[in-house]
Amino acid sequence: MQYSAAFVAQHGHQADVHRAEAALAHRRSASERAADEPAPARQRVHWWSRRPQHALRLAPR
Repeated sequence: MQYSAAFVAQHGHQADVHRAEAALAHRRSASERAADEPAPARQRVHWWSRRPQHALRLAPR
């Protein structure tokens, strides 16, 4: 299958964004663990609600 250069570039960009978001989440959770009073779990937004396309794809059927 042949992919266009724009498609490949978009996929690379999305992968970079996902990697950066994961690094931020990891850093944030580490700083919350180190803090005296971590943020309550109910204030955190679940990734399925932030990414509805993943929720639809990965939701149990």
